[in-house]
Amino acid sequence: MLASTGFKSTVRLWKKDGTPLKILERLNKIDVLSISALSFSPDGEVIASASDGGKVRLWQRDGTPLKKFKGHESRVTVLSFSPDGEVLVSASRDGTVRLWSWQLHELVHNNCNWLRDYLRTNVKLGEDRHLCDGIGESR
Repeated sequence: MLASTGFKSTVRLWKKDGTPLKILERLNKIDVLSISALSFSPDGEVIASASDGGKVRLWQRDGTPLKKFKGHESRVTVLSFSPDGEVLVSASRDGTVRLWSWQLHELVHNNCNWLRDYLRTNVKLGEDRHLCDGIGESR
């Protein structure tokens, strides 16, 4: 699969032979005049896009939106996944480099929610029930 972009706020996905697959049209055209960087995760299942407005977005290969990251004040010029795909690195014209641990954050969040319920309801535990306090609470 290949991905392309231009000055319109779209990302186009293509088969290797040049056949169009999908257009990612769910980009916010108010703050995205153009897509400034693209990157595939090492396994090819996630696509990262970045905008001239400083926003970074993650998409599943089928075009389903996964995450939005905000933190840059200017155009993002570089996107790259770590070799294990756990961290996305973005660099911007504002002089910042950001590391986004998107998969690890979800794992910690989900597991702490499960563990928190276990710690609250298990009568055999003593006073040590605060292992995940402040992490990923979704209540």
